[in-house]
Amino acid sequence: MTGHAGRIEAGIWNRPYVLCLAANFLIFYVVTSFVLYPLLIKDSGGTDTQVGLIMGVFSVVAVLLRPVTGMAAERLSYRAVALFGLATMAALVPFFSLVEPVGWPVVMLRALFGVGWSCILAPLMALATRLTPANHLSEALGIFGISGLLAHALSPMISELVVARSGFQTLFILDCLLAVMAMGLVAAVPSGRNMPDAPPGSTPPRASGRLLMAAIAGVVLVAIAHGAVRGTNLNFIGPYCRSIGIELRNGGCLTPAGDGARFRTVTGRLSRPRNQVLAAGGHWWESFAEAQMGALARLCREISTRYHISPDHMVGHDQVATPPGRKIDPGPLFHWDRLRRESAPKG
Repeated sequence: MTGHAGRIEAGIWNRPYVLCLAANFLIFYVVTSFVLYPLLIKDSGGTDTQVGLIMGVFSVVAVLLRPVTGMAAERLSYRAVALFGLATMAALVPFFSLVEPVGWPVVMLRALFGVGWSCILAPLMALATRLTPANHLSEALGIFGISGLLAHALSPMISELVVARSGFQTLFILDCLLAVMAMGLVAAVPSGRNMPDAPPGSTPPRASGRLLMAAIAGVVLVAIAHGAVRGTNLNFIGPYCRSIGIELRNGGCLTPAGDGARFRTVTGRLSRPRNQVLAAGGHWWESFAEAQMGALARLCREISTRYHISPDHMVGHDQVATPPGRKIDPGPLFHWDRLRRESAPKG
């Protein structure tokens, strides 16, 4: 039964709400599956800069267009804008298997993908809330959010299995089918223009132009900051957790403090080295204890054996830090030859 404010007055698990919930899960699944796309870019010879550009343009476009798509949804209908976004994403997914993973065509493709995403999230959530009894809004929003989090959890795991067994082309076909399914679910939701929760004939107050622009600018800035942090965690950290960093307790490069027992580190901290201090390369360095090097060699050997990593791929912080020269650890007293020799994989 429809109430005076245009809401469907029934339990929270009414059919239209469940349709929106399922569509939200499916489209979040599709978007999250692209966390694996940087692997395809790197395998095609792409650089880290190209990975950042190709993956980041999606979030930037999606965030910047949120205010525009929100206003469009209010003027037209939440369902119409969400359907447009779903149709856009469903139409674009197959092209990811046709274009080269590196180059401007895929950058434009990701940007258009962001346009579709910007048309979906807020309108679909707003549509779901208008299909929910007013006294169950918090519950409805919570369950709606859980559907997206569940997709975030399942999509990378399942997508990785799909790619490992059948390749990225199969992943894109699956994503396209899921996007089409989501579009069908939203299309089955009752249509109609959005109705304001106000008595007929009343006129909402108008905000001044400056106040409106300031509010929009604030929302955009917050959204960009949030999207940048969240996008970094989601899109970049996961696929590139393919290295293992091991920290050793060591004072590193030291400067005598004058009392003959304590030294200052490169950060100015006063310390009393646990191990012997030796001169090398015009500086004083704390040596690495025998027990410490033995434990490190055993750990590296276990890692090398389990993950099939050659000891030649072991590098120091000074070799990977950018710009070159920013880091100097582990220093000249570190026993690289011994570590590589004793860290060879078992068998």
